[in-house]
Amino acid sequence: MKPNLLFLDRDGVLILDRDYGELGDPFKIKFLEGVFEGLKILKEKRFHFFVFTNQSGIQRGYYGEKNVIKIHERIDQFLYEKGIKIFEYYFCPHLPDEGCSCRKPNLGLYRKWIKEFPFQYDKKFMIGDKDSDVEFGKKLGFKTIFIEGRYERNSNPDFIAKNFKQAVDFICSFF
Repeated sequence: MKPNLLFLDRDGVLILDRDYGELGDPFKIKFLEGVFEGLKILKEKRFHFFVFTNQSGIQRGYYGEKNVIKIHERIDQFLYEKGIKIFEYYFCPHLPDEGCSCRKPNLGLYRKWIKEFPFQYDKKFMIGDKDSDVEFGKKLGFKTIFIEGRYERNSNPDFIAKNFKQAVDFICSFF
């Protein structure tokens, strides 16, 4: 039996999205409501979790790549205590107008991922809070979920969720 796959955006999905100046501090992360419970439910449904995040705050000079890595390590500490594992984190440090191939919705980070994790998966989902997340998931043929929050939606996701719990409920409707 093949496992299932969930790609997650980071800020605004797993942790509170804040201004650039606060995003670089691993001790200021705050998990959004329902994240631990939701990931536990999905773990039981044989999901593998991966984070794909645009982090232009690096190029803007607000924080460095080391800060991003420390935040991911801090997230891992909290999740480990709950028996949850993010298999890998992928991030783009570039500005939106740099034209790089790794910034979502471009597929550069996915191409790197597929070389590192060339497994077969059954059901595939992407959860994000920006149009770029939805477009990224659509390009991959995933079911897409947009979590309402800080950003306006102009994309056409498969589901619009008010919070992480609703996103998980939608995913569970496929089982």
